[in-house]
Amino acid sequence: MKVIIAGAGITGLTTALSLQKMGIPFHIYEKAPRMEPVGAGIWVAPNAMKVFEWLDIAREVKQAGVQLDRVQIAGRDLKPLNPAVNLAIDGGYSITSIHRARLQEVLYHNLSAKKISLNKAYVNHEQTGNQVKVTFGNTEVTGDILLGADGLHSIVRNHLFPDAKLRYSGQTCWRGVAKIRLDDHFRSSCIESWGRRKRFGFSVIGDSEVYWFAVKSMAPHGNNDSATLKEKLLDTFSDFAEPVSSIINRTPPDKIIRHDLYDLKRLDRWHTGNVCLLGDAAHAMTPNMGQGAAQGVEDAYYISNILSKVADPAKAFACFENHRRKKVDLVVNNSWRFGQLSHNPLLQPLIKAGIRMTPKKILIKQMQELYAVPEKFSC
Repeated sequence: MKVIIAGAGITGLTTALSLQKMGIPFHIYEKAPRMEPVGAGIWVAPNAMKVFEWLDIAREVKQAGVQLDRVQIAGRDLKPLNPAVNLAIDGGYSITSIHRARLQEVLYHNLSAKKISLNKAYVNHEQTGNQVKVTFGNTEVTGDILLGADGLHSIVRNHLFPDAKLRYSGQTCWRGVAKIRLDDHFRSSCIESWGRRKRFGFSVIGDSEVYWFAVKSMAPHGNNDSATLKEKLLDTFSDFAEPVSSIINRTPPDKIIRHDLYDLKRLDRWHTGNVCLLGDAAHAMTPNMGQGAAQGVEDAYYISNILSKVADPAKAFACFENHRRKKVDLVVNNSWRFGQLSHNPLLQPLIKAGIRMTPKKILIKQMQELYAVPEKFSC
């Protein structure tokens, strides 16, 4: 069996490492001309860390980032609404706060053979008997399976399901990395503070590095003007307590990344013939539960284990969906709902009250379910 992977992001690289572990031949094709540092920070959730442990790279990921003890929702004063719950449930992993580029570097450098071709954008594919022929740029390759891991704006998905639609959340997000050292009581927490139709979150990713994101309700397709961006963000979040303004101030404006927040309307299926979608290509979600990358990492774990046991692509993909659908749908829907409620001026006070009143044991139970990754499963 030869597997072709479209996309060398977190999902694509984790899929390659998982196939490598299972002894399944693969090759990755990536549209970017170079594997270079991109993005800002990312919170690697415990379920993703469990998969990285299975891949024997969890220690490297931890060393490249910072371990966080808790995630807390706060008001504009940064005073937490929810009780502190240790994320390392039952002695397991907590969240690793890390620069996205460093995580990608760990994944890439653990490929024993660099079976990756750069500057090869997916163009199209066609089924040829029991195989799939794929065109990347001016290159044609043939394999047994194509896995589309090419992200939110997946071209593989557009080819498979041309009616698939993205859904705008009504919110825009700015992300950046500030050169600043925070007080000790901020150094082990992910903090997301809520204002009126806006949020600001941050965590430490290095000794004097802080990853942050700022979310605001607004129309899509706006542009960043680096000359005025910092001033506008400082004005927007001027009613938030320190260190919010200091974090924004210590970020180069040309390094602030803007994204409109979308998810993907539910697809009836993720596969057709010998082609299957993974990660954001299959089930893109808003980032409100910190699970976008983690669910792609889980996809990699499941699909590699299934393909090691099930040779027929149709049966393998059906098994994959059977195991993944329920959890993925739950995370996508809850992430969307959480983002909408947090920006609703009428409902936000009720949500805050609910957060304050939720018993710690309920929070722990919810976290255990979200972060569960089975050691064994069958088709």
